[in-house]
Amino acid sequence: QINCHMGLNNIRYDHLKHDSEYLHRRSDPGVGAFTPWHGLKAVATRDIQAGEELFVDYGEGWFDGRVDILGEIPFLEDYKTADIIMERFIKSPQHDLLKSVSDKDEVQKQSWEKIVAEQWRKKVQMALPKSYEDLKEAHEVGSARYSVGGKASLRTQKWLDKNAFCIDNLYMQASKIHQAGRGVFMKHYIASGSIISPFPVLQLDKHIFAVDESYKGNTSDYELLTNYAFAHSDSNVVLLPYTALVNGINHDGLNPNAELRWSESNLNRKDYLEVDEEEVLKQGFG
Repeated sequence: QINCHMGLNNIRYDHLKHDSEYLHRRSDPGVGAFTPWHGLKAVATRDIQAGEELFVDYGEGWFDGRVDILGEIPFLEDYKTADIIMERFIKSPQHDLLKSVSDKDEVQKQSWEKIVAEQWRKKVQMALPKSYEDLKEAHEVGSARYSVGGKASLRTQKWLDKNAFCIDNLYMQASKIHQAGRGVFMKHYIASGSIISPFPVLQLDKHIFAVDESYKGNTSDYELLTNYAFAHSDSNVVLLPYTALVNGINHDGLNPNAELRWSESNLNRKDYLEVDEEEVLKQGFG
């Protein structure tokens, strides 16, 4: 799942492919068990630093339609305007005039706070650092980068070595299982017990997957997306993986070569195993 930051977006999605892996829509029973859409690629729109989070453009309308929930979210032009305001303030002649003033920092602090408070464009105001103490770093890294933590938002190599997982060891092509459509394959050897890929999940209510009454009779009771999720017949909770390719791994009940394990990561919500399913579904994140 890739987030959006209107001042830091660095990827775009390429075109999807559409095919049924040579299965006929009318004569092959397996054709309805997998999606014909596949091959979506994320393409870098600018140079991306190691340890930098990926962001994709949701569009300004996505945020404008959620102001009552998210508040005013700055757009790219707002961050650019904020950068100009900071640049002009720092390079203002008033800094030279204040060199002989003993409480220079206090005067500058009050001046900056006044500029922020009187900024009539709400989105620009949100992009500006509120405190004078943060102005130097915000000016150095830019208001957009500052909004996500400044330099600290770029993960170091040490952090990556300790916490990151490589997920470029998988690829997708036609499955070796008849009528299964596509499957996921390893690029190289991996030892038994090794982690193939981590995959966070969204916890969803299974009723949102129900097919509209007007379509029933021509299809199953639930949408095709349920074939890419994990669930139990006695529970209303559906866990939908959103790591690339993982939900394309097919089932083999006779000779499986992979298994699911509950993560030991400190990011894992292990408390979900101890609470009622209704409480799980109330959570806004997994």
